[in-house]
Amino acid sequence: TGFFDLYPRYTAALAVARTALDELSDLAQAKVPSLYTEVLADKPVAQVEVARAEAALGGARSFLYDTVES
Repeated sequence: TGFFDLYPRYTAALAVARTALDELSDLAQAKVPSLYTEVLADKPVAQVEVARAEAALGGARSFLYDTVES
């Protein structure tokens, strides 16, 4: 099995990750964690972790497209 045989799976994985981050961002606007009074989106630690996930996804996406172009 070569890289291009698995390409649809890689792009599907990226799409799932993108959807998960989008859903998390939507949920964070209304979700108030237990023992807190502010929504998840207003918590700095949540913002940092979402930013890290966005960076990881962007890196994976760039790596995939760079590999395809090579």
